[in-house]
Amino acid sequence: MKKTLLIISLLLSPFILMLVSIAVIIGITLLILMSEEKPNYENITLSEFGENEIPSEFIPIYQEAGEKYAVNWLILAAIHRVETNFSTNVNTSSAGAIGHTQFLVCTWLSWNYPSCSTASRAIYTNPEIISKYGGYGVDANGDGIADPYNIEDAIHSTANLISHNLSMINDIRQAIFAYNHAEWYVNEVLGFAEAFSGGYIPVDGRIIEIDGETAWMVPHTKNITSEYGERWGTQHKGIDIAGGGDLGKPILAFMAGEVIYSQWNTGGYGYLVIIEHENNLKTYYAHLQKQGIKKGTKVKAGQVIGYMGSTGNSTGPHLHFEIRKADTPVNPRPYLAHWIGTEPIK
Repeated sequence: MKKTLLIISLLLSPFILMLVSIAVIIGITLLILMSEEKPNYENITLSEFGENEIPSEFIPIYQEAGEKYAVNWLILAAIHRVETNFSTNVNTSSAGAIGHTQFLVCTWLSWNYPSCSTASRAIYTNPEIISKYGGYGVDANGDGIADPYNIEDAIHSTANLISHNLSMINDIRQAIFAYNHAEWYVNEVLGFAEAFSGGYIPVDGRIIEIDGETAWMVPHTKNITSEYGERWGTQHKGIDIAGGGDLGKPILAFMAGEVIYSQWNTGGYGYLVIIEHENNLKTYYAHLQKQGIKKGTKVKAGQVIGYMGSTGNSTGPHLHFEIRKADTPVNPRPYLAHWIGTEPIK
């Protein structure tokens, strides 16, 4: 009997060793996978602008979706801001995009679904059908419906799509571009994301230029197209800056201060932002593409306050920049000499 057991144990030994080896390999693999760190976006410190701008009730949703899909939650907040101004306007867009983060039905449901653009609500909100055809809509709150008009579902779906784009191209700019297919959109989203965290946005690879307490306002160009002073028989109260391909490029605050005006101006400035600074100075940023940063916001030098446009009395996209001391326009060049010198263009 003992001899039989010995023979059996000898026969089983290689098999047992193989099982032990497999178990060890599996264990090591699991430890490696578990030890891989995912990006941690929970402990992001908001800037004062971010605290004032982002509705607090949405932040836990951004954070949860960001953690689940490994996407910086400030990107989700910025997309939400750009798409529907934090859900203050969820009307269907001219392109047919719907919901809190403006998905096309075909993207939500899947472009593989036959006649996706005309699918009924019962179809495009069905998680099983979305999953079957490979769409991006998500039932985040577990109510059995993936609803673009539900804020949790919308934000998680946006995170899902951005995460997928990142897995394909591993470039956040390109991942955001794939969401809307416009460079101005990428710049705006990244601009808000950086502003929410108090950072500065690089534009076309150029770093924001800070000199002491001031920043150059137009990162993509220093080309002055019109000087302060007499022009066309009237007084030009500031300088004009444009470099070509300017529409939608970020405009930055020259100095720290408080936004005291941000709206359409009937005096020819179009969309205008005015920032009040110390030493009785004010800076004017005119002809913006759309309404700029919210009135009452306290900004830092180099913070995005709007985007270059051609609104108001304008012949093309440019920034009209003024400095006023005691409400009187003065020549901005001496204040900008670090970047453009003191000699006017000929």
